Amino acid sequence: MAMAKAALKVLPCGLLASRRLSVATMLMDSTAVAETATLPEFKPLYRRLSGLRATPGGSVAEILKEWQSEGKRVTESQLLNFVRQLRRYKSYKTALELMDWMDANGIKLSSSSHAVRLDIVAKFKGIDEAEKYFANLPEISKNQQTYGALLSGYCQGKLSDKAIALFNKMQEQNISCNTLTYNNLMSLHMKLGHPEKASSLLQEMKAANISPDAITYCLLMNSCTSRNDIDSLESFVGEIEKDTQGPLSWSIYSNMASHFIAAGLFEKAEFSLKNLEAVMDSHDRACYHHLISMFASVGNLAEVIRVWKLLKNAFKKTTNRSFMIMFQACIKLDKMDMLKHCYDEWQFMHLSYDIRLPFIVMNAYMRKDMIKEFELVLDNFIERGYGNDCFTWETFIGYNLRRNEVDLALKSFKLAICCNKPHQWSPKKELVKEFLRYFELMDWMEGQQLGGNHAVRIDLLSKLKGIGMAEEYFYSIPDTAKNHQTYGALLSCYCSEKLKDKAIAIHNKMKELGLASSALAYNNVMSLHMKSGQPEEVRRLFDEMKATKTFPDKCSYKILIESYALLNDIDSIESILQEMEGKEGAWHWSLYCHLAAIYNSAKLFEKARIALKKAELMMNGRDSSPFPFLISLYAGAGDLLEAKRVWASLNARIQKSRLPTNKEYLVMLQALKKLHDVAALKVLFEEWESNCVSYDMKLVNAVIGAYLEKHMVEEARQLLDKAMEEGAHLVLKSFWLFIDHYIKKGEKDQARWWSVAASSLVKRGHSGGLELLLMIT
Repeated sequence: MAMAKAALKVLPCGLLASRRLSVATMLMDSTAVAETATLPEFKPLYRRLSGLRATPGGSVAEILKEWQSEGKRVTESQLLNFVRQLRRYKSYKTALELMDWMDANGIKLSSSSHAVRLDIVAKFKGIDEAEKYFANLPEISKNQQTYGALLSGYCQGKLSDKAIALFNKMQEQNISCNTLTYNNLMSLHMKLGHPEKASSLLQEMKAANISPDAITYCLLMNSCTSRNDIDSLESFVGEIEKDTQGPLSWSIYSNMASHFIAAGLFEKAEFSLKNLEAVMDSHDRACYHHLISMFASVGNLAEVIRVWKLLKNAFKKTTNRSFMIMFQACIKLDKMDMLKHCYDEWQFMHLSYDIRLPFIVMNAYMRKDMIKEFELVLDNFIERGYGNDCFTWETFIGYNLRRNEVDLALKSFKLAICCNKPHQWSPKKELVKEFLRYFELMDWMEGQQLGGNHAVRIDLLSKLKGIGMAEEYFYSIPDTAKNHQTYGALLSCYCSEKLKDKAIAIHNKMKELGLASSALAYNNVMSLHMKSGQPEEVRRLFDEMKATKTFPDKCSYKILIESYALLNDIDSIESILQEMEGKEGAWHWSLYCHLAAIYNSAKLFEKARIALKKAELMMNGRDSSPFPFLISLYAGAGDLLEAKRVWASLNARIQKSRLPTNKEYLVMLQALKKLHDVAALKVLFEEWESNCVSYDMKLVNAVIGAYLEKHMVEEARQLLDKAMEEGAHLVLKSFWLFIDHYIKKGEKDQARWWSVAASSLVKRGHSGGLELLLMIT
């Protein structure tokens, strides 16, 4: 049975079958519908209809009435195409409402349309409602198509008795069955653990002169392996080859190879793969992907390399998906040198940066303890602006914990803290619990050298169980194991919780013990004073650092400059600037950017530009992280030309290695919005759409906001419609932009309509709902 499960996991036809065994998929593929789908004049109507999923206040009838009042036509084939599209994206409610409208407006539904409607009813309202719908059909409409749709519903719901009874009724009434009917029944028996019944259904098909298709054959092969009957599988395949006119589908050979691999019969698997290659379409990437993956599974390195070369020669462009398949093949074959070569090749290809690919490579290096190679990929990952991706770090940490590699997990944890702003990243509670479980399994209390791990545990306990548990653990540590890291961890926890008295007390204790010689401890306390509204205390602590020969770092200077900004003391800021510019290594580009932000807030734009020019001189040649800050700050200073120049510089810097990230595009879009250059904003957004890997609503909202500021309401609406059509995850901010626009214009009815739409998202649990409702009120 284990072999059968393994085979089913890698089975391409099994997945294909599950997608195709729905009668509605077959019924809608008419030429008229396909042609209608390509007509651009109908796309705006579809966008309006699909938008109903997020705007429950509207209705299909209202939209179609509005469309017709604009003098635009509606055709039956057009509406049927919309039903197909809506069903595809699981907008079942709108699809049913559209078919109800067709029914109410005298559009006579064909048997195939009734079958589609029945299929959607079963999916949206349940099989009981589908049965009622079928029972109320006129007798003339109860034919192969509608019976087949109901049977499909029974099979998908695993309602064996009803499915078999309906099948018998179809035979009694001489309603012809087709291949899809038998495929549905075979699939049902497989789901219910009766694979032996598939063979008898095949014999019934032959007796009724019904031709099996590729899905039938895949299901029958599954039935053989489910019974661990490899001999029957081989004889069955031989029978297929003898009976079938013309070559078999490549997916059948792929399916067969996967079963042989699961059974450990690698020679037979390779023979099937050679047959696959002989019949495959050389223009279908999926064939090459299956060959590479399966040759790797049988350990045939030479064949993997050969097929990889064939794939690259067959297509002008090697996609991210192809590289992913090859990476996984290298890992499966334990060929780390080849993995490195393929990864370097992928980077050189300048494809869009798909973060899944470096994930795969970094995990492989970690598994092999190839730390240097891991760090090279990680450095590149961070350089591209992905270092503050929490999911990345949580993936690495969780992976190492599962392998009992606590030290590597701790390293990833510390890297996550370093790459993210203080107190802006917290690991998930499940991850923290996993850490604590490992701490409890190991004797972390032995030896002073483990002080760093004590520090991590204090931080994790505070996050998960509260500051009380962190204190309790700290005081349970022997004095010999306490060092600047453990004291510093407790101090950091106090500062995070804004426990000022305790923080000052522990900091004084550190000074007494000579453990406060690092800038980090002072930075934490200075930050606490800033949060507590006491910026004047920062200067005193900064002077104390210098008096005790504790060297301030760039964070120390940032806090000091920020304290002067809160005190509106620009002169002191410039005094610090003059003092430090003569000290080598004291300044960093981020300090000048921080200074420019302060000047912008004080409307000292010329000084801000000078600070930004100095920031540019301090930049590292390989580091692209300063560019978004520079663009945003130049925009804040009202300098459109400089913002565009920096954007061009960023593109020139990265053009050989990657495309701009979503975050970088967002910063530039916001800059253009701030500087009212809507034409350039539109061009840049279109560029992002053509390049984007993931559809990010923050970018969409930036453009919607710019359009609404210019009263380009129709363009903003079309953009939101398009985002919904793309399947983007809707956020409340999109709706608030429209609500705010109409409130400012005094159009209360429009604002109320958008409020209803936003409220529906709040009911579905979207975050920020309370704040939005308060704003609406």
